[in-house]
Amino acid sequence: MVKSSFLVICFASLTAGLLIGEFSDWRPPFRLPHSPLHSEKLLQKAKPLISSTVTIIPPEQYERWIEHQTHISFEGIIKNIGGYGPGLEDVMRGAVIASPSKSHPDYYYQWTRDSGITINTLIMNYADNNATNATLRDIIYDYINSSRIIQRQSNPSGTFENLEGLGEPKFKVDGRPFTAPWGRPQRDGPALRAIAMLNFVNTELKYNESGVTYESFRDIFDNVIRPDLDYVGLKWQYDGFDLWEELKGKHFFTSMCHRRALISGSDLAQKLGYADAAIFYQTQASYLTQFISDYFYDHKKGHLVETFGNHKRSGLDSALFLGSIHALDLLLWSGKADVTDIYPPYSDEVLASLVQHITDMRYRYPINLRRLKTFESLGVNISLVGIGVGRYPEDVYNGVAESEGNPWFLCTATVSHTLYLLADYLYTRTSDFTLKLTEHTLPLLGMFLDKVEGFDWSDPSFELKRSSPDFDTVVLRILAYGDSFLDVIREHVDSKGSMSEQFSRYDGYMRGAEDLTWSYGAFWSAVRQRKLVYGRIK
Repeated sequence: MVKSSFLVICFASLTAGLLIGEFSDWRPPFRLPHSPLHSEKLLQKAKPLISSTVTIIPPEQYERWIEHQTHISFEGIIKNIGGYGPGLEDVMRGAVIASPSKSHPDYYYQWTRDSGITINTLIMNYADNNATNATLRDIIYDYINSSRIIQRQSNPSGTFENLEGLGEPKFKVDGRPFTAPWGRPQRDGPALRAIAMLNFVNTELKYNESGVTYESFRDIFDNVIRPDLDYVGLKWQYDGFDLWEELKGKHFFTSMCHRRALISGSDLAQKLGYADAAIFYQTQASYLTQFISDYFYDHKKGHLVETFGNHKRSGLDSALFLGSIHALDLLLWSGKADVTDIYPPYSDEVLASLVQHITDMRYRYPINLRRLKTFESLGVNISLVGIGVGRYPEDVYNGVAESEGNPWFLCTATVSHTLYLLADYLYTRTSDFTLKLTEHTLPLLGMFLDKVEGFDWSDPSFELKRSSPDFDTVVLRILAYGDSFLDVIREHVDSKGSMSEQFSRYDGYMRGAEDLTWSYGAFWSAVRQRKLVYGRIK
């Protein structure tokens, strides 16, 4: 583990081809709001600051680390899949374990949600390589087969016959149901599993020309995908536990995943000749669109809320950005907006939520304050320096028990992923596009617009045309900011590139479940999007 006191300024992440000096004297004309309970003075009292040693690495070294860590992360995913990872003889073939950790905490289970997200990550890689990797194809088919078995296991949530059993959140590694008390049902899992399988079918159809047709996947659709889609279509209106397994209610992340699954599922059902099912899925997706629009944006707060009707939390949550990302059709993503998208990563509502979430995290964790103070001492604009990001402001889970929450690797990587998608969206706009600010997006976009001719912090209605020579500079600044969050991850992985679930809010050492599969997947996915947008710019 690299101590947090060993901070790094990475020219690649802070500049993306621009000079640090260009931003070194800039400060926002106002203080972004944050809770007085987490002011700098109180953070200093809570834990003495440790003196920091700062090193500067050139862009080439940062890029080498990105490439190396991406490889390690992908291998970390494979190692946690039954039949492919070492020491997993008791894990059913194709099952994805959340972590090899068996105590403090015990994550040696297969979660439906984590597994769907993980396999979808592999499918993205499979598609990127034109569906030629035979090992990945085998893993995906093994996952489909294991999913078919698990779906039919009666469990505390219900049975396969009444579909309620599909909402069971986790199973033992050999496929048997987990029967102890838990937060159930969790309704996002079937949608994420369906999204992964639908992406696999569409990938095979796109790249394999040896007689593969939609009809070739009728068995998978009938027996594995359709039960999940039927579950989503029938159960999305009911309460369930959130992705962090803590709150029961209706959740933004869950609803966004439901909507994506139904839209993609309707398309495949139509092509397979299931007209009634296609209409049902599409109809439910339209109801979901209205539901999401009506209930998850809080106009008084000026940001999205993760759980509708919950008044014990602010509603700011990394789940908002995960939901925004997973609701996109990333398989076909080319930077261009889809008119059917709702709250995509480049939307005003998501950007307004993102800046408030980052601002809270900036002052919540002493490790972030120490990092920012070190950068500031070097004359760097700390508004453009990445930080460690946790799940949500009120979090008290420390990786083993309840005390104080910490930054998470997957949450920090998700901020980068969101920024890369924003940059990609802006870069691919046509010449007649205009970037328009609002009072809610000004705090975030203003950081990238500073020193652009005509921009004034007092004017939230500023507009920047795509044809302006400053537009690409803004895109590069956004990319640099995204890179700086990945640089935080670099500071906290160990010497072998291992990622746990969390890293300590005080000293930066890793906490929680070791080798968390989702940590590796979130990092790999963020870097994938980074490569796509940098590839377009070059």
